[in-house]
Amino acid sequence: MSDRDINRLIQAVDDLLRFLKMLPKDITVPEILEEPDGSVALEWYRWTRYTFVVSFSGSGNISYAGLYGTDSAHGTERLGAVIQPRILQHLAELYTADINND
Repeated sequence: MSDRDINRLIQAVDDLLRFLKMLPKDITVPEILEEPDGSVALEWYRWTRYTFVVSFSGSGNISYAGLYGTDSAHGTERLGAVIQPRILQHLAELYTADINND
């Protein structure tokens, strides 16, 4: 691993920790994942095809993707002083989806 890769990983972990500190207290603690491209991610897994992942590459941007049965969402946001409402809405959707009807 090069110095550049190490620095990027350190920044990605810093971004992930910053994001975790901003999460509302009622949000379930996610699993932390290492991704093949050197990014780190948070994954909320509820059930098969009910999952939401937020990925941190160290660029200051976060990418997200969610599956809600037959529905899905994805995008990229800038990591700021607060978590973007869209991401919180996707997390809420994950936990309010009726997994018995999909």
